[in-house]
Amino acid sequence: IMGFLSWFKKDSEKDDIVINAKDNAIESAAVEAFAGAGEHEQARSIMARETVPQKIMMLSAEDHFSNMLINYVLDMAKRMGCEVVAVNVMGVPRSLPLKERKRAMEVFEETTRKNIENLTRMADSEGVKVTHMIEFGDPEKVADKLHASDPGIRCVVTEPEESNSEYNEELIPVYCFA
Repeated sequence: IMGFLSWFKKDSEKDDIVINAKDNAIESAAVEAFAGAGEHEQARSIMARETVPQKIMMLSAEDHFSNMLINYVLDMAKRMGCEVVAVNVMGVPRSLPLKERKRAMEVFEETTRKNIENLTRMADSEGVKVTHMIEFGDPEKVADKLHASDPGIRCVVTEPEESNSEYNEELIPVYCFA
């Protein structure tokens, strides 16, 4: 009888198992539906999500990440059991002559590599795996390109643009891929 009654106790591990079973059933049904309708690429992308590690993309259009963003993303990754893909993006300064443009890009890379040490150190202490990339171009296009090449990336978290004047605090934008 005690074993039977234990099913009614609040057990977060059991709750997680039930939720995961429901999620798996829904995803399996979606795969079958897409495959049956001839949408094989969509079915494959859903199946690929199940086999790749879940990741959060942390994106900055600067040569560094703020401590606020680092703390937020590492906490989020730790709670969700995700890896982090940290991406610094520099818009290509087309107005500069080629030689100066190349030099600006080299300086961006050098500075970014130095600044990433703080993130790496903090991630190691939290037990979160981080992969770092430096990209050039439009940040939205870079995010889309990286998401297309890595189905494990679930969302993008970016630096706050401005503070919320009503509450006088900065809000961190989180964008989820559909």
